[in-house]
Amino acid sequence: MCGAIAATIWAAQQPLDKLIFGSSYDDVEFLGRAMTRGERWYPAGLALHVYNGAVFGAVYANLAPAVPLPRIARGPT
Repeated sequence: MCGAIAATIWAAQQPLDKLIFGSSYDDVEFLGRAMTRGERWYPAGLALHVYNGAVFGAVYANLAPAVPLPRIARGPT
């Protein structure tokens, strides 16, 4: 759940990153346009982005305890 929330927040703030850093790259657009050619690329990309965040969060939550590092170092690693 936390991974999905983080991915949603990331998608919401990405236009600001694009503006500040002058980049044209957009995760949601990249994923959405890979899924569909039509005008519905944004909902498809957002759904896939949130799904990926949820999967990544679940994998991390299950694997992090096995990493032989202090708890504070596991996330950045």
